[in-house]
Amino acid sequence: MTAMAETAIEVDAARHGPIVLGTDFGSVSAAAEAAAIRAAADRHVDLIVVHAIDPGRLRLPGGRWHARVDQVRVARERQASDLVARARSSGVLAHVLIWTGDPASCVVDAARAEGAERIILGSHGRGRLGRAIAGSVAERVIGEADCPVDVVRPDAA
Repeated sequence: MTAMAETAIEVDAARHGPIVLGTDFGSVSAAAEAAAIRAAADRHVDLIVVHAIDPGRLRLPGGRWHARVDQVRVARERQASDLVARARSSGVLAHVLIWTGDPASCVVDAARAEGAERIILGSHGRGRLGRAIAGSVAERVIGEADCPVDVVRPDAA
């Protein structure tokens, strides 16, 4: 298990792979997005932006869909283009992966496939009860990742 940083991102000098950012494109991920762009710019490495569309979260009670995966994907692609533009303005080449599936698995799989030197993601900062009810993507990523993971809380900005 790796140490978690909440503001400053220290990057291992021995690794030179890209930085993987796991994001939901929401307010919880904003500080992590900024930290990932800074870290990629400081290291002169690419930024791989990973977003997972979890189909299970698109269903209403009773099995009806409140949105289709293709509709959600279009909205996420728009949000991703804004993030890519922010990265480019900092001199960072950003690539976007929008996958369908479990968010933690998607982030870990992308980091492995890309040979990432680090994963950066946001956290809701839920307490023990909140994690027990909703689970924690950050905890799962930390437990499964092959590289260091930094969790950036929303108030770190």
